[in-house]
Amino acid sequence: MTLRIADLNAAHLAGQTQFASFVKTPSQTTASGIWFDLSMSPGNPVPQYYFAAPLAAMPMARSTDGGLDHGESKPGYTKMLRNVCLQIVTATAAPLALRLLDYLMFYPGVAMDVGTQDLTNVATLPRYTDGRGVQIMVVEQSSYVGNAQFRLTYTNSDGVAGRVTPTMVCNTQVVSGTITTSATATAGCSGPFVPLDHGDAGVRSIQQVEFLTGDVGLLALVLVKPIARLSCYEITSPSETDFLLEYGELPAIKDDAYLNFICKPVGTLASAPIAGDITTVWSTT
Repeated sequence: MTLRIADLNAAHLAGQTQFASFVKTPSQTTASGIWFDLSMSPGNPVPQYYFAAPLAAMPMARSTDGGLDHGESKPGYTKMLRNVCLQIVTATAAPLALRLLDYLMFYPGVAMDVGTQDLTNVATLPRYTDGRGVQIMVVEQSSYVGNAQFRLTYTNSDGVAGRVTPTMVCNTQVVSGTITTSATATAGCSGPFVPLDHGDAGVRSIQQVEFLTGDVGLLALVLVKPIARLSCYEITSPSETDFLLEYGELPAIKDDAYLNFICKPVGTLASAPIAGDITTVWSTT
């Protein structure tokens, strides 16, 4: 959202801003070039592990699940991300690419057996309800061997059901929190998000998962809305992103959004704290 400097100054002077710190302390041994879900790591905010009824859609929110503290809901205002500061001090993690996401809804406990599993969709998206811009992220809940192939059937942002993703290949990183579809050297691994059917602009819900080749382990299918891209290049100084100065606009944050990071390290994140702070501002203009 574009916000004039005068409006931003007025919001700050009126106390319509919040500053909150965070520190994530991953214990998982990760590898270079594979995306990892920091929401499953210890620290502040507390971890969440996608615990809920298997295969059933479960919405996520700040008020129920925590996440990065962006402040209480502000009815009548638009809340925006002002800046994010990051610092890491462990060489195995830097440079570190990060994405700030709004975690909307997840389907836990997807078994990696060969065949199809139907998902339950009593719940619907709590935010971005039309699904436009919403992506699918597949997260490892318990260890697998790797190289299993699967595809998903979903409803797109136009409300068209029966859309099918390309066939994806699981990577071979066996720690919980791994984003299954990311591995730079593995054919069929797309990155942090599952590619959608041709021409689709987002996802409202997922109806079915089909494993063409099986494996052990469990997965969570997570619907997310990307908010911002961030990077921390070195361990000698913090990296600060000022969205107004660098991009000319501030990313909007929905009321009660569950915010957290995914990241792509150059090595292991084990014993590599990721510390920083997030500043939000809200305005009627």
